[in-house]
Amino acid sequence: MQSTKHNFISIKRKNFGKDNSKMYSLFIALFCCLGIMGVFLNWKVGLCSIAILGSAYFLLENDILNITAVICIAFLALFGFCYFLELHFVEIFLTTVSLSFSFGLKPIYESTKENTDFELFFFDEKNLKCLATEDHDYKGYALNPKDYLKTYQTKDIDSFTFRGKNLAVNIGGKIIRPRELNVENLAEINIFVTQHFPDLLTNESAFKENLEAENKFYLHKFLIFSPILILSAVIYFFGENGRNEMVTYVCMILMVILPMIIYKIIKSK
Repeated sequence: MQSTKHNFISIKRKNFGKDNSKMYSLFIALFCCLGIMGVFLNWKVGLCSIAILGSAYFLLENDILNITAVICIAFLALFGFCYFLELHFVEIFLTTVSLSFSFGLKPIYESTKENTDFELFFFDEKNLKCLATEDHDYKGYALNPKDYLKTYQTKDIDSFTFRGKNLAVNIGGKIIRPRELNVENLAEINIFVTQHFPDLLTNESAFKENLEAENKFYLHKFLIFSPILILSAVIYFFGENGRNEMVTYVCMILMVILPMIIYKIIKSK
Protein backbone atom coordinates (compact mmCIF):
# COMPACT_ATOMS: atom_id res chain seq x y z
CA MET A 1 0.00 0.00 0.00
CA GLN A 2 1.52 3.32 -1.07
CA SER A 3 0.36 6.87 -1.48
CA THR A 4 1.95 9.88 -3.12
CA LYS A 5 0.50 13.29 -2.73
CA HIS A 6 2.13 16.59 -3.66
CA ASN A 7 5.57 16.44 -2.11
CA PHE A 8 5.66 13.24 -0.04
CA ILE A 9 5.50 9.50 -0.53
CA SER A 10 4.29 7.02 2.07
CA ILE A 11 4.43 3.24 1.80
CA LYS A 12 2.49 1.16 4.33
CA ARG A 13 2.15 -2.56 4.91
CA LYS A 14 -0.91 -4.17 6.45
CA ASN A 15 -0.31 -6.43 9.49
CA PHE A 16 3.42 -5.92 9.11
CA GLY A 17 5.60 -7.86 11.55
CA LYS A 18 2.93 -10.24 12.84
CA ASP A 19 4.87 -13.33 11.84
CA ASN A 20 7.96 -11.90 13.54
CA SER A 21 5.96 -11.18 16.69
CA LYS A 22 4.73 -14.77 16.80
CA MET A 23 8.29 -16.06 16.44
CA TYR A 24 9.44 -13.64 19.16
CA SER A 25 6.63 -14.90 21.41
CA LEU A 26 7.76 -18.49 20.86
CA PHE A 27 11.34 -17.48 21.68
CA ILE A 28 10.25 -15.76 24.91
CA ALA A 29 7.93 -18.63 25.89
CA LEU A 30 10.83 -21.07 25.56
CA PHE A 31 12.91 -19.12 28.07
CA CYS A 32 9.93 -18.79 30.40
CA CYS A 33 9.52 -22.57 30.34
CA LEU A 34 13.18 -22.96 31.30
CA GLY A 35 12.61 -20.56 34.20
CA ILE A 36 9.55 -22.51 35.35
CA MET A 37 11.60 -25.70 35.25
CA GLY A 38 14.14 -24.00 37.51
CA VAL A 39 11.36 -23.18 39.98
CA PHE A 40 10.21 -26.81 40.15
CA LEU A 41 13.76 -28.15 40.42
CA ASN A 42 14.56 -25.92 43.40
CA TRP A 43 11.67 -24.09 45.07
CA LYS A 44 14.02 -21.86 47.10
CA VAL A 45 15.69 -20.65 43.92
CA GLY A 46 12.27 -20.13 42.33
CA LEU A 47 10.91 -18.04 45.23
CA CYS A 48 14.06 -15.90 45.31
CA SER A 49 13.91 -15.32 41.56
CA ILE A 50 10.23 -14.37 41.71
CA ALA A 51 10.94 -11.99 44.63
CA ILE A 52 13.73 -10.29 42.68
CA LEU A 53 11.68 -9.94 39.50
CA GLY A 54 8.59 -8.78 41.40
CA SER A 55 10.60 -6.08 43.16
CA ALA A 56 12.25 -5.04 39.90
CA TYR A 57 8.87 -4.78 38.16
CA PHE A 58 7.47 -2.64 41.01
CA LEU A 59 10.46 -0.28 40.97
CA LEU A 60 10.41 0.16 37.19
CA GLU A 61 6.64 0.35 36.78
CA ASN A 62 6.39 3.16 39.34
CA ASP A 63 9.48 4.99 38.04
CA ILE A 64 11.15 4.74 41.43
CA LEU A 65 14.55 3.76 39.98
CA ASN A 66 16.05 3.55 36.50
CA ILE A 67 16.98 0.28 34.82
CA THR A 68 20.69 0.51 35.72
CA ALA A 69 19.98 0.94 39.43
CA VAL A 70 17.45 -1.91 39.38
CA ILE A 71 19.97 -4.26 37.73
CA CYS A 72 22.59 -3.37 40.36
CA ILE A 73 20.10 -4.03 43.18
CA ALA A 74 19.08 -7.31 41.54
CA PHE A 75 22.70 -8.50 41.49
CA LEU A 76 23.14 -7.51 45.13
CA ALA A 77 19.99 -9.47 45.97
CA LEU A 78 21.32 -12.48 44.04
CA PHE A 79 24.56 -12.46 46.01
CA GLY A 80 22.62 -11.95 49.24
CA PHE A 81 20.34 -14.92 48.65
CA CYS A 82 23.32 -17.08 47.69
CA TYR A 83 25.19 -16.15 50.86
CA PHE A 84 22.38 -16.38 53.42
CA LEU A 85 20.43 -19.28 51.89
CA GLU A 86 23.48 -21.14 50.56
CA LEU A 87 22.19 -21.24 47.00
CA HIS A 88 24.27 -21.73 43.85
CA PHE A 89 24.75 -18.41 42.04
CA VAL A 90 24.63 -19.89 38.53
CA GLU A 91 21.36 -21.70 39.28
CA ILE A 92 19.54 -18.67 40.69
CA PHE A 93 21.01 -16.36 38.02
CA LEU A 94 19.86 -18.53 35.11
CA THR A 95 16.41 -19.04 36.65
CA THR A 96 15.98 -15.30 37.23
CA VAL A 97 17.12 -14.39 33.71
CA SER A 98 14.83 -17.02 32.15
CA LEU A 99 11.79 -15.88 34.15
CA SER A 100 12.51 -12.22 33.30
CA PHE A 101 11.50 -12.94 29.70
CA SER A 102 7.90 -13.21 30.95
CA PHE A 103 7.83 -9.38 31.00
CA GLY A 104 7.83 -9.45 27.21
CA LEU A 105 4.86 -11.78 26.76
CA LYS A 106 2.11 -9.20 27.26
CA PRO A 107 3.34 -6.50 24.81
CA ILE A 108 4.16 -9.12 22.20
CA TYR A 109 0.72 -10.74 22.58
CA GLU A 110 -0.99 -7.35 22.27
CA SER A 111 1.02 -6.52 19.15
CA THR A 112 -0.21 -9.71 17.45
CA LYS A 113 -3.82 -8.55 17.93
CA GLU A 114 -3.25 -5.17 16.30
CA ASN A 115 -4.75 -4.79 12.85
CA THR A 116 -3.22 -1.53 11.72
CA ASP A 117 -1.09 -0.39 8.82
CA PHE A 118 2.61 0.13 9.48
CA GLU A 119 4.44 2.85 7.58
CA LEU A 120 7.71 1.30 6.49
CA PHE A 121 8.81 4.14 4.18
CA PHE A 122 8.16 7.88 4.15
CA PHE A 123 9.97 10.64 2.28
CA ASP A 124 9.34 14.35 1.94
CA GLU A 125 11.34 17.59 1.87
CA LYS A 126 12.12 17.31 5.60
CA ASN A 127 12.58 13.67 6.56
CA LEU A 128 13.21 10.17 5.31
CA LYS A 129 11.84 7.28 7.36
CA CYS A 130 12.65 3.69 6.49
CA LEU A 131 13.51 0.31 7.95
CA ALA A 132 17.28 -0.08 8.08
CA THR A 133 19.85 -2.20 9.90
CA GLU A 134 22.78 0.20 10.08
CA ASP A 135 24.71 -2.01 12.52
CA HIS A 136 23.83 -5.17 10.53
CA ASP A 137 21.85 -6.60 13.45
CA TYR A 138 19.92 -9.05 11.31
CA LYS A 139 18.99 -11.33 14.21
CA GLY A 140 17.37 -8.46 16.11
CA TYR A 141 15.63 -7.31 12.94
CA ALA A 142 14.22 -10.77 12.32
CA LEU A 143 12.68 -10.80 15.82
CA ASN A 144 11.21 -7.30 15.84
CA PRO A 145 11.68 -5.28 12.62
CA LYS A 146 9.52 -2.37 13.77
CA ASP A 147 12.26 -1.32 16.18
CA TYR A 148 14.50 -0.58 13.19
CA LEU A 149 12.45 2.27 11.75
CA LYS A 150 15.05 5.03 11.29
CA THR A 151 14.59 8.74 10.59
CA TYR A 152 17.02 10.87 8.59
CA GLN A 153 16.93 14.51 7.55
CA THR A 154 16.43 15.09 3.84
CA LYS A 155 19.09 17.81 3.79
CA ASP A 156 21.70 15.19 4.78
CA ILE A 157 20.93 12.90 1.82
CA ASP A 158 23.59 12.91 -0.88
CA SER A 159 21.87 10.72 -3.43
CA PHE A 160 19.44 7.91 -4.25
CA THR A 161 20.85 4.97 -6.20
CA PHE A 162 18.53 2.44 -7.82
CA ARG A 163 20.20 -0.83 -8.83
CA GLY A 164 17.77 -3.49 -10.05
CA LYS A 165 15.63 -4.57 -7.12
CA ASN A 166 17.67 -2.60 -4.60
CA LEU A 167 17.67 0.96 -3.34
CA ALA A 168 20.69 2.62 -1.72
CA VAL A 169 20.37 5.98 0.01
CA ASN A 170 23.70 7.72 0.52
CA ILE A 171 23.69 9.76 3.73
CA GLY A 172 26.71 11.36 5.33
CA GLY A 173 29.28 8.87 4.08
CA LYS A 174 27.07 5.84 4.76
CA ILE A 175 24.88 3.66 2.57
CA ILE A 176 21.39 3.10 3.93
CA ARG A 177 19.48 0.24 2.32
CA PRO A 178 15.74 0.49 3.06
CA ARG A 179 14.21 -2.92 3.73
CA GLU A 180 10.88 -4.61 2.94
CA LEU A 181 10.41 -2.70 -0.34
CA ASN A 182 9.19 -4.66 -3.36
CA VAL A 183 9.64 -3.85 -7.04
CA GLU A 184 6.41 -1.86 -7.17
CA ASN A 185 7.46 0.20 -4.15
CA LEU A 186 10.85 0.95 -5.71
CA ALA A 187 9.19 2.08 -8.94
CA GLU A 188 6.93 4.46 -7.00
CA ILE A 189 9.90 5.88 -5.08
CA ASN A 190 11.92 6.27 -8.29
CA ILE A 191 9.10 8.22 -9.95
CA PHE A 192 8.64 10.42 -6.87
CA VAL A 193 12.34 11.22 -6.53
CA THR A 194 12.63 11.91 -10.26
CA GLN A 195 9.74 14.40 -10.08
CA HIS A 196 10.56 16.18 -6.83
CA PHE A 197 14.26 15.57 -6.11
CA PRO A 198 15.95 14.97 -9.49
CA ASP A 199 19.29 16.28 -8.22
CA LEU A 200 19.52 13.29 -5.85
CA LEU A 201 19.68 10.91 -8.81
CA THR A 202 22.69 12.54 -10.47
CA ASN A 203 25.26 12.23 -7.69
CA GLU A 204 26.62 8.78 -8.60
CA SER A 205 30.05 9.61 -7.18
CA ALA A 206 28.63 9.69 -3.63
CA PHE A 207 27.47 6.09 -3.96
CA LYS A 208 30.82 4.92 -5.34
CA GLU A 209 32.74 6.66 -2.55
CA ASN A 210 30.45 5.25 0.16
CA LEU A 211 30.58 1.77 -1.36
CA GLU A 212 34.38 1.91 -1.42
CA ALA A 213 34.43 3.04 2.22
CA GLU A 214 32.00 0.25 3.15
CA ASN A 215 34.13 -2.41 1.42
CA LYS A 216 37.23 -1.04 3.15
CA PHE A 217 35.45 -1.27 6.49
CA TYR A 218 34.62 -4.96 5.96
CA LEU A 219 38.17 -5.64 4.77
CA HIS A 220 39.62 -4.02 7.90
CA LYS A 221 37.20 -5.99 10.06
CA PHE A 222 38.32 -9.22 8.39
CA LEU A 223 42.00 -8.34 8.83
CA ILE A 224 41.51 -7.59 12.52
CA PHE A 225 39.84 -10.92 13.27
CA SER A 226 41.77 -13.05 10.77
CA PRO A 227 44.49 -13.99 13.32
CA ILE A 228 41.81 -15.66 15.45
CA LEU A 229 40.73 -17.85 12.52
CA ILE A 230 44.29 -18.70 11.51
CA LEU A 231 45.48 -19.40 15.04
CA SER A 232 42.42 -21.57 15.71
CA ALA A 233 43.50 -23.74 12.78
CA VAL A 234 47.05 -23.79 14.17
CA ILE A 235 45.75 -25.02 17.54
CA TYR A 236 43.69 -27.73 15.86
CA PHE A 237 46.40 -29.06 13.49
CA PHE A 238 49.70 -28.26 15.22
CA GLY A 239 48.51 -28.00 18.80
CA GLU A 240 46.77 -31.37 18.61
CA ASN A 241 43.40 -29.73 19.27
CA GLY A 242 44.60 -28.23 22.56
CA ARG A 243 46.54 -31.21 23.87
CA ASN A 244 49.86 -29.49 23.14
CA GLU A 245 49.62 -26.89 25.90
CA MET A 246 52.62 -24.82 24.85
CA VAL A 247 51.39 -24.26 21.29
CA THR A 248 47.83 -23.68 22.53
CA TYR A 249 48.80 -21.06 25.14
CA VAL A 250 51.07 -19.20 22.71
CA CYS A 251 48.30 -19.11 20.11
CA MET A 252 45.74 -17.90 22.66
CA ILE A 253 48.06 -15.07 23.71
CA LEU A 254 48.59 -14.12 20.06
CA MET A 255 44.81 -14.17 19.53
CA VAL A 256 44.59 -11.29 22.00
CA ILE A 257 47.70 -9.37 20.94
CA LEU A 258 47.62 -9.55 17.13
CA PRO A 259 44.10 -8.09 16.61
CA MET A 260 45.06 -5.14 18.80
CA ILE A 261 48.27 -4.57 16.80
CA ILE A 262 46.45 -4.81 13.48
CA TYR A 263 43.76 -2.43 14.72
CA LYS A 264 46.36 0.16 15.74
CA ILE A 265 48.16 -0.17 12.39
CA ILE A 266 44.92 0.30 10.44
CA LYS A 267 43.86 3.23 12.61
CA SER A 268 47.21 5.00 12.17
CA LYS A 269 46.87 4.98 8.37
